[in-house]
Amino acid sequence: MKTSIRRIVSVLLVSALAVGCSGRAPAPSVRPDDGLLTRPDLQSVVEMQTRRESGPLVARLEHSDPRVRARAAFALASVQDTMAEEPLSERLGDEDPRVRADAAFALGQLGLARSGEALMAAWGRELDPDAGRTMLAAMGKVGDEGLLEHLEGMEVPEGSQGDLALALGRMGVAGVYSETSIGRLAAWLTHRDPQVRAKAAWFFGRTTETDGWEGSAGALRSALDGYGPYEGTAMHLLRGLGRLGEEEDLDRLTGWLRDAADWRVRVAAARALGSFISSRGARGALIEALEDRQHHVTQAAAEALSAADLGPEEAERVRSWISEHPDRWRPAGTLLAALAALGQADRVWTWTLSRPEGAEQARALGVAAMARLPDEEVALQRLGEAARTAPPAEASAAVEALAARWRRSRRDQETERDRRAYFEIFSDALERGGVAVAYAAAGALGDPAFREPGAARVLTRAWAEMEGPEDLEPMSALLSALGRLGDPGAVPLLREAAEHPHPVLARRARSALRRLGAQPPKGASRAGPEVPALDWEYLASLGSRPRLVLETGRGEVVVELHTASAPLTVQTITRLAREGSYDGVPFHRVVPNFVIQGGDFTREDGFGGPGFVIRSEFTRTPYLRGVMGMASAGKDTEGSQYFVTHSMQRHLDGRYTAFGHVVQGMGVVDRIRQGDRVVRARVEPGPAG
Repeated sequence: MKTSIRRIVSVLLVSALAVGCSGRAPAPSVRPDDGLLTRPDLQSVVEMQTRRESGPLVARLEHSDPRVRARAAFALASVQDTMAEEPLSERLGDEDPRVRADAAFALGQLGLARSGEALMAAWGRELDPDAGRTMLAAMGKVGDEGLLEHLEGMEVPEGSQGDLALALGRMGVAGVYSETSIGRLAAWLTHRDPQVRAKAAWFFGRTTETDGWEGSAGALRSALDGYGPYEGTAMHLLRGLGRLGEEEDLDRLTGWLRDAADWRVRVAAARALGSFISSRGARGALIEALEDRQHHVTQAAAEALSAADLGPEEAERVRSWISEHPDRWRPAGTLLAALAALGQADRVWTWTLSRPEGAEQARALGVAAMARLPDEEVALQRLGEAARTAPPAEASAAVEALAARWRRSRRDQETERDRRAYFEIFSDALERGGVAVAYAAAGALGDPAFREPGAARVLTRAWAEMEGPEDLEPMSALLSALGRLGDPGAVPLLREAAEHPHPVLARRARSALRRLGAQPPKGASRAGPEVPALDWEYLASLGSRPRLVLETGRGEVVVELHTASAPLTVQTITRLAREGSYDGVPFHRVVPNFVIQGGDFTREDGFGGPGFVIRSEFTRTPYLRGVMGMASAGKDTEGSQYFVTHSMQRHLDGRYTAFGHVVQGMGVVDRIRQGDRVVRARVEPGPAG
């Protein structure tokens, strides 16, 4: 196979970029430190935030000290009580810009369209850059059609165009857009400032609906064709064109997969080609990408190929790649699905069983591949056995594979025999227990087709055996399943769960009741689970910017932690690190060009936690490349799991606690693979607060 000149240039650029980004990612903007670690009055505000006491926090918006007012507004952004909307709107006119910025952030977190007018008026008179940016960001979160009319014709200073682009993009993703707003975003794709280009392009890559912008597809193509191979903004536009799925983009996508210097762009191109998987040209480009030097690109190509119907020559190339890479278990296991679709059950099963003992994630991939077996009897026999008897990771993969097959069966031709067979497997898996297996089985049993065989009875019996916080995720899935099932017999259980002390379960039960046409109980749920207390003496000993150092087999990752923005989170993570809880713990989830995730030291599969929960602390830190955040199953469910972003992920802003950013070792983050482990985690104190 000949290597093109463009490919050689691309490789050289990859090497140059790897050197340039190996140490640190650009630092995100962080809320200014207000002296929290030395001021008891500010500390008391944070304690009110942790207890979710909105009344006392609203009262402190009138405090004589602007730092207290600002801290109270910032706290209300995490509490998210809509009753605070009016007093927060009044603080947009505060004499202190710090208060105005935090009030705007809190209003954005409330997400009430009626806040748009106050934010727009405040922005029109705002002179402070930080407050102005925060107001624009908030307008993007609360905007409706009326606010859009103001924003789409707004003229902003040169340095604020990216902020306006992001605000319009957020509104567009929420379904609020116009031909004018889309046109402005498209025009900014060629702006001379790369940050403006990236923020404008984010919309086209993030929105799942193409109807609103397909008329601007020519602008996307023109921008891409004008970018150099090192242009990171291309990743967003490639995602958009992949969703559009028009044949004229096939060569464009294969070119970016071959020649892009940034591995994250190549990942985006590989995923976009998944929309063209029926094309021989797309399959050929993806098979070639299996040889990419960056593991994440190989994985993305494997994921796209897993849905392919391979021809004989292509199947042989895939089989050869799998056999030649015995240690590349994740892409190899992913590729097995394409071979399963050809009826090669024995080949898939042999690979699965050949994985070393303890390699559950690898074996789970082999099991999951069985979802594409064409023979229904073989699939049910193999997957049913795994669901009932295999270790948890494999069993949950089997249940998920069967659920996927069942959805296809329902779409094509459902039979009573099929329904009974699937129902029995899902019921047995749920009764078998285990967090991961129960989570998958509960979700599968929510299909209304299983109402008559008695799914509500099976789910109700399983609920009685579950207990939080360990079973939080399967309990949540179970409540949602009862809502989808449509069985009125589930109402008593859901009414009881609607008053559960855990807010996530209470919210899920209330939603399920409404879906069944039943009225949830009046009043709030009972007091939530107890959370650890803030230890201000301990936090002061850490300093305002302590560092978490993760030593891995691929190098060190150094994260600067934002104590002043998320003190409870920093306290929790650093204590766990100092206790050695993270030593030897794997990164159980790695999604190329999204996140690496670890911190599950009890189960190591993403379903485990420390045995307690902490409150969400929503911060003004945006999710740019290298930001560390807390994983959660919903507000106020954080525990010990954390993640680090590969690239800009602005849809996470204000939804997941962002509490640090990588200052050294982003090249290491890029090299981390699923299953890699933290050898040792340590904490280095920062400057005094």
